[in-house]
Order: sequence, then structure tokens, then C-alpha cells
Amino acid sequence: MTVWKKHMHKKKNHHETAILLAEDNEHTWQPFKKVLVDLGYNVTIVENGRGVLAALDEQKFDLILMDMHLADLDGFETTQIIRQNPVFDSVPIIALTAYTSEGERCRRVGCDDFISKPIERQRLVERVRFHLEQARRKRARAKYAFAEANDEIQMEIEKLKNFFIENLKERYAQISAALQVHNFQEIALVGHTLKGSGTSYGFPEISDLGSQIEIAAKHHRLSKLQSLVLEMERYLKSYETAASCDDRHFSGFDR
Repeated sequence: MTVWKKHMHKKKNHHETAILLAEDNEHTWQPFKKVLVDLGYNVTIVENGRGVLAALDEQKFDLILMDMHLADLDGFETTQIIRQNPVFDSVPIIALTAYTSEGERCRRVGCDDFISKPIERQRLVERVRFHLEQARRKRARAKYAFAEANDEIQMEIEKLKNFFIENLKERYAQISAALQVHNFQEIALVGHTLKGSGTSYGFPEISDLGSQIEIAAKHHRLSKLQSLVLEMERYLKSYETAASCDDRHFSGFDR
């Protein structure tokens, strides 16, 4: 299998745009290549369907021009294989065919558009630009949707963290009261609870503290427990200070 490649130097606007052209007739792809290169696109040319799949494994392309009657693995089969991989969902495929009656078949296998041969320069330029712009907008919408979903997730995480901090205050009061009456069994139970929940809410230091509290309580180490409770109090104050700063930060945006 022969694979021809042409990598362009950077040019304004299009220097990052890569187009894969699948065409087995050099007399046909030469003028296509010239048109696209003159527009500033990077062009890779392959001669059959297997070349298309190999090229897609090697690098990222922004658009594919696919001759539907390639040798070996034709454009219809190749397009179906490409569309089975969601990685290429946003890559437009424009079919190139000498048969205008094949337009519907091209769309059924996953092509976004088709251009009938002989291909007019203006038609080629128009459809390439149109589908590159559509793909760009689709990626932008997907990126925005992802960012929006990520913001919502972060908000939920913050809510859970706030819930944990409020719960930690209760556990602190519980341990402090139990410490006053030397109720080591209850202290060990609270320590065990903290050990299992801290990391789950994004506070691994509390899990570590809970483990130490549980061990100290089981061995009735009063002075050690008093030290650990003071440490727990310091953590609580630091969390409350951080939460207060976050509130002021967001209220500043509200204004």
C-alpha cells in the first residue's frame, strides 16, 4: 500500500487544520490537494480504506474527504468502521462519488455530505469550510456542556464537604463530652466512624485522626486523646475559615 503525505508549514487561520483525503487516482487527488494546500490546510493523502484507518491511528484529523469507490476496502465500508468508534463522532466525512444517486447511501453509512464528481473547486471549498465550521461549533458546545456539568459536580462536592464539616462539629462535641466522663468506648466508636468517612468526603487527614483516636481510646490513653481532640478542633477552625473565605469570594461575583 502506498501512502502519500503532504504536511504544510503553518499558515494563517488554518495551520492546525488537518484534512485526510482518500483517493486512489493521483490525477484526481493532485488538484484536490493543490486547492486545499492553497487554502492553508495540512493534507494527508491515502489510496485506500485501510490507509484511512491506519492514518487515523497515527494522528488527529479535522475532516475526511472519502472517495467511495476505493480499491481493497471501499469508502462505504471504511466509513462504517470509522463511525463505530465514538472517538471520531465529531470528524466530518464528505463522500466523493461520480454517482449522484449514491447520496442517500453515503449518508446512511455515516457521511455528513457528498460531492459528486467531477468536482468543482468552489463546491469543494464551500463544503469543506462549512463542515469544518460545523465541527468547530459542535466541539465548542460539547466543551461548554462538559464545563457546565463539571461546575455542577463541583457544587455538589462542596455541598457534601459542608455537610461533612457540620457532621464533624457534632462528632467533636460528642468526643469532648465523652472525654469528660472517660467514656472510652464511645470515643473509640466516634474515632472509627471518622476513620471510615474522612477520605470519602475529601478529608484524608480526618481519617488519619479518627484512626489515632480509635487506637488511643481502646488503650485508655487520656493525655493522647486530649491532644487529638485539640488537633480536631484546629482542623475544624481551619475548615470554617476556608469556607468563610469561599463565601466571600462568591458573594463578590454576585455583586
